[in-house]
Amino acid sequence: MKTNASLRTRGGVLFKLIILLAILAAMTVLAWMLFLPWGVSRTIAKRSGYPTEAARLAVNPVTGMFSGGGLHIDNPVTQGGGVFVRVANFTGKAEPGSATRAKFVIEELTIDLTQLVVVVGR
Repeated sequence: MKTNASLRTRGGVLFKLIILLAILAAMTVLAWMLFLPWGVSRTIAKRSGYPTEAARLAVNPVTGMFSGGGLHIDNPVTQGGGVFVRVANFTGKAEPGSATRAKFVIEELTIDLTQLVVVVGR
């Protein structure tokens, strides 16, 4: 016959495993929230050559919906530097599988521009 102590020991291991998985999931979500704006800004700057900074970014990888704000894109130093575009808010829907491919497909995009600098005849 099993005693209560042996049942609690086995149950305790399962409980500890569930707690460990919950902590790992929480750490993954926190890393996603903290590093996503930095990673996207870095990728845009690398692909376009324009220094980029995003203050807020939220992405649902399952549906492809995204939103954000505080997006600042500057001209590269080779083009004189300075402000290129400031975006207060943006929302959109991307093709979910396109984030890992070379071509990123955006199906819908709404942009609230704060500032856009266009130089003509320089």
